[in-house]
Amino acid sequence: MIKTKNFNQEEFNRFVTDNNIIGFFKEPITLKSGRKTHWYVNWRINNMFLIDQLADFMIAFTKNIGLEPDCFYGVPEGATRLGIITQYKWAKQKENYSKESSVLAMGRGKPKEHGEIKDRYFVGMPQGKVIVIEDVTTTGGSLINTLNNLKEAGVNVIGVISLTNRMERRDDGISVKEAIEQRGFKFYSMSSALELLPTTYEKLQPGENIGRAIESEFQEWGVAPLKLSGYKINVADKLLEKIDEKQNPCIVGLDPVLERIPQHLIEGDSFEDVANAFRKFNFAIIDAISDLIPAVKPQIAFYEKYGFEGVKAFEDTVNYAHSKGLIVIEDGKRNDIGNTAQAYAEGHLGKVKTKLSDKSSFNVDVLTVNPYLGSDGIKPFTDVCKEHGKGIFILVKTSNKSSGELQDRLVEITEEEKFELMELGIEINENKTQLYNLVALQVNKYAQEFRGNRGYSPIGAVVGATYPSQAETLRKIMPNSFFLVPGYGAQGGGADDIIPCFNIDGYGAVVNSSRGIIFAYEKYGHPEKFAEAARHATQLMIQDINSTLKKANKLPLKWRKIE
Repeated sequence: MIKTKNFNQEEFNRFVTDNNIIGFFKEPITLKSGRKTHWYVNWRINNMFLIDQLADFMIAFTKNIGLEPDCFYGVPEGATRLGIITQYKWAKQKENYSKESSVLAMGRGKPKEHGEIKDRYFVGMPQGKVIVIEDVTTTGGSLINTLNNLKEAGVNVIGVISLTNRMERRDDGISVKEAIEQRGFKFYSMSSALELLPTTYEKLQPGENIGRAIESEFQEWGVAPLKLSGYKINVADKLLEKIDEKQNPCIVGLDPVLERIPQHLIEGDSFEDVANAFRKFNFAIIDAISDLIPAVKPQIAFYEKYGFEGVKAFEDTVNYAHSKGLIVIEDGKRNDIGNTAQAYAEGHLGKVKTKLSDKSSFNVDVLTVNPYLGSDGIKPFTDVCKEHGKGIFILVKTSNKSSGELQDRLVEITEEEKFELMELGIEINENKTQLYNLVALQVNKYAQEFRGNRGYSPIGAVVGATYPSQAETLRKIMPNSFFLVPGYGAQGGGADDIIPCFNIDGYGAVVNSSRGIIFAYEKYGHPEKFAEAARHATQLMIQDINSTLKKANKLPLKWRKIE
């Protein structure tokens, strides 16, 4: 079932990509329209569960555009099944559902050559106000033929809905939408190739040659140009989009501890049994919170200690979180120099070479990185971030109590660094400053190399909630970096402490809680309800953070009013 009765475009687009509705071909195929193409849209799914979900999306979309039909009618063959299932579900929802209230309409794939109109074109003729469903529109040939038949039969068509519009011009130079509306019908599309292709291309990575071929197709036929080759969405923009969608900056750490997860999830004593328990635990929590938060942060150490079985559980957790639309931040604190740093970067964020191709390995969105080997330990990560649309959080001022033993030490700085800090109003002790300030200056240099559409960089910083005064200084030094803020909740940081981590626009930070969320069930003594307890704890965290942002006048203007 879809998550909401209201149509959500991002949720529907994710349904398309998750279920491989769009695919790519190395050699072009010929469509029914006669055009050759390197990509396809295939809505002819046989899975009843997916068709049921698709019907829910169709009903939600219909309500969203303000139409109230009596009947749904699928264009023969392409959308027949969806039309039938949607009509059944729609009729069942109506208050006046009865023997006389609705009909089940179905068209013939090939019209009969004789008989009355209702028999020539239909197995069951649509009645009342009718919405016509088409699966894919390219030039609209089949759809226009169907509309002509319905018009001849006197059917009242109040709207045409296409699941996916390929966004191509017809041979007469106009779009399908224009062609349909010239014939007097309102046309709507639930998804657009211009939106779906970039994200699907990024996910499947079919290669530059296919990307360039599709770009050429849109240059020739498209209603607008399309850029695919080299296409990468800045992960900072993706994170901002998710934060706005969920209207909060809270993330949850998936750090399973065997002794603390509900014991009924553990079936045996092997590493495989532990890994399976971790999967059940993590997946249930993800299911419970994925509609609430923008991202999760698994700490890989909790998985690695159980060998390859644990690492496989980590990979499965990453993939499952992605399937639920979450951004995944791996807390791995990796680094080295040279080709070792390159290997870490490629393995966790980029792609690795096999005999015949390049493949994603861990495929997380963002990775925490240790900066203390210098720039030649950071550059391999920033290069991979640029190439693959990923991000890193560099350790700057961590939340642990002993962090000051090194990070707070005064270190000598250059005249240029001194000038930069003084320009920001930061106090200098002769020619020295705290080590975390020096690291922050370096992070800011990396961050300025590439920023997203909204000004934020995928090169971020780890800044603990337990040190609010230092966070205030660091925010000045790194205005375009996202802060990953650990230390809220179980480590002692409160909502007031995290406020300095945010910019005045209310963005620029994500606040993590791990133990306080995933082990929240321990407070209530109901291990079988651990996922429900995690959801409740997440809701309390969101309320706490958002209400505090509001009091500080840092609640983003885009968000709804928080009472």
